[in-house]
Amino acid sequence: MTTSENGSGASGRERVLAIQLGTERRIQASKDCYAHSAAVFRLHLKSTRALAERNHGSLEKLDKLKEEFTELQAEYSRAQSVKTRNDSKMNVMKEELEKQSEQLDKIKTVLSDKQSKLEEDSSIVSNTSSNLKSLESKVVQDEEHLNMAIGWYQNVLGFQVIGGNEGLTFIFTKINSSDPKKEYSFTVKLEKNKFILSRCDPFLEVDELVKELNETKDLFRFVRVMRAKFASVSTADTDSMNSESDQQASSPVISPVIPPVESTPVINKSGKGKKGLKTPSSSVRRSTRLRVILSFPITLSF
Repeated sequence: MTTSENGSGASGRERVLAIQLGTERRIQASKDCYAHSAAVFRLHLKSTRALAERNHGSLEKLDKLKEEFTELQAEYSRAQSVKTRNDSKMNVMKEELEKQSEQLDKIKTVLSDKQSKLEEDSSIVSNTSSNLKSLESKVVQDEEHLNMAIGWYQNVLGFQVIGGNEGLTFIFTKINSSDPKKEYSFTVKLEKNKFILSRCDPFLEVDELVKELNETKDLFRFVRVMRAKFASVSTADTDSMNSESDQQASSPVISPVIPPVESTPVINKSGKGKKGLKTPSSSVRRSTRLRVILSFPITLSF
């Protein structure tokens, strides 16, 4: 019994020692683990501290970057505003350029038209110059015929027309057979498109004839009838011995054939027409008589 107790006591101590040893080993292992964990923690803490310091520096850089970004945004806004203004100016300039281009096209068209017109005018001037040269020779021939006609009217009929301030004076001679140089005359003027007989020598009652003249505007017929009335007055005052001469003066006479010439009124420098007629010189008086005479038909029945 004692021996068994001793044996069991020895095995119990061994178990205690084994437990104690295991416990010590676990404690040592825990200490080693704690020391390792503490070392790892210190390393991690150091790393974290370095990272935090780097992060702090990064935050400062980030703040600076934010400030720079804000400035860049403001600069971009200003640049955008300038760009908008420049775009607006550019659009205005484009529109103005398009308008100027259109105006230039119009000017080119006008210049082209004027160039064509100038060429046409040049052609017309050239043709007119040629026609004038051909007319010059004809004018010379017409002048000869006109001078012959003037001489015929004055020498054969004794008929003259003189322009003056009072109008046109028609003078007849070679009516009175006993006194061929005796003048019979009357003056007609035009006022407000109405003929007025301002003078008649010798005096004749011709109110109805003047009224008819204003109705028909046939001045030639009026002149022809006035000469016939002068001839009647002359016949009444002439002896029966001169009746044959009066009859010859009143017979139809055929004038020389001359080319037709357009009649033009003689006006003074003020250009007021017949109202402003001035007493012409001999050359102007002759041309006045010529124009009026040539406005009548060539065949006269005085």
